[in-house]
Amino acid sequence: MAAIVAFLKRLKDGDRSQQPLELAVLSPYNQQVAAINRNVTVDLVNAAGLKVKQGLHGRHRGDNIETSGRVAHSVDSFQGNQAGVIVVSLVRNNTLSPGSGLGFLEEAPRINVLLSRAERLLVLVGSWEFFEHQLRGVSIDDHQFPLWHWKKVVTTLESWFRDGKAVRIDASNLASGARGDLPDSDQPLPDCLRSRRRAAVLTT
Repeated sequence: MAAIVAFLKRLKDGDRSQQPLELAVLSPYNQQVAAINRNVTVDLVNAAGLKVKQGLHGRHRGDNIETSGRVAHSVDSFQGNQAGVIVVSLVRNNTLSPGSGLGFLEEAPRINVLLSRAERLLVLVGSWEFFEHQLRGVSIDDHQFPLWHWKKVVTTLESWFRDGKAVRIDASNLASGARGDLPDSDQPLPDCLRSRRRAAVLTT
C-alpha cells in the first residue's frame, strides 16, 4: 500500500476548474482492503485532486464518505460500480511454481471486475516479474488454458507500453523522487489523467 500512498502524493491534478475524477481502490483480499483503508485517507485522495468513489453498499446505507473513510473496496462489494480512476492492489508476490501462485486471481470473473471498473485510468499495483513468472508456458493462442485471461492482460499491457497507452513506473522511484519514468518532483506524474494513456502499472 506504500506504492498507492506514494502515487497519490505525486499525482497532482493541475486543473482544479474541472469536476474532480472519482477514485476507488480495489483488492481481491479483505485483509488488504482493511489495511489500505487504514493507510490511504480521504484527505490524501482529495489532495491529489480526486474524490473518493463511494461503494454501492455504503450509498444504500447512506454512509458519509468523510466519516466512513472507506477508500478501498473488495471486488465483490464493487460489482456494478465504476469510477474515473481505479487503483487495483494485486497483492500476490511469491516464489511458487508457474501457474500455482495466483490464488483468487486465477478466477477470470473476479479479474474482469477488477480490470473493467475504470472509466478514465486504471492503475495496477503489483510485481510485474511475479506475473511474468506465473505465466511461463501460457500461450496467447490457447484460449482454453486456465490462465489465458492473465496472459491476455499482460500481453495487452506490453502492447500499450510500446504504443504509449500505458506507462510502467517503478514504485520505489515514487517514494524516493528518483527520475526515470517520473518528471521532477514538483510536477505531476506523466499526464496520467489528461493523456491518451489508459493504464499505469506500479511495479513493486
